Amino acid sequence: MEHNEFPLPLITKSLSRLLRHNPDGVLSIDRNGFVSVDSVINYLNGLKAFDGKLDRVHIEEALNDSHKTRFALSENGLKIRALSGHSFEVDLGYEQYVPTGMLYFGTTEEARDQIEEHGLTLSKKHFIRLVDTFERALEIAEARPGPGPMVIEVDAVALAKEGHEFLHAENGEILCEKFGKKYLQLPSPPTATFKR
Repeated sequence: MEHNEFPLPLITKSLSRLLRHNPDGVLSIDRNGFVSVDSVINYLNGLKAFDGKLDRVHIEEALNDSHKTRFALSENGLKIRALSGHSFEVDLGYEQYVPTGMLYFGTTEEARDQIEEHGLTLSKKHFIRLVDTFERALEIAEARPGPGPMVIEVDAVALAKEGHEFLHAENGEILCEKFGKKYLQLPSPPTATFKR
């Protein structure tokens, strides 16, 4: 059987939407975020974009995407899960992380007004995804759609002192529940100076 080519972003975005948000509860995702790879392939093959031609090789391409580590297989390779970004409660089994300095959030200028007013409280995702270096946050910001990448500093030590807990994800992201604007330091507009 000939292997059909699909753009990698189509596969990864489809997997992200499905595994992070499970729209309309279409999959039986377990409490640890895992679902059978076969179920995922079957569901996606019902979508016009894939037209029944998606296979395990495509899923493995998404798993091996060198730009971002978004997904992981179970030890036996039969199940898959998103590593972060869920909009529903999951127990990912991550270890606690104790911040010792600033953390960073990558976004775009389009989000500035909303973040200045509400902090990072309006996301539909269960956890806010932070990183421990400015450079990594900038990469994330530059990969987001929209003009003007923006990196926001997060006073993670102050958050921890006030009882917020952090988790260290397999992909290096640091997860924290939503929080308000008082912990954020936004750069002065414009952010063009942040571009490489």
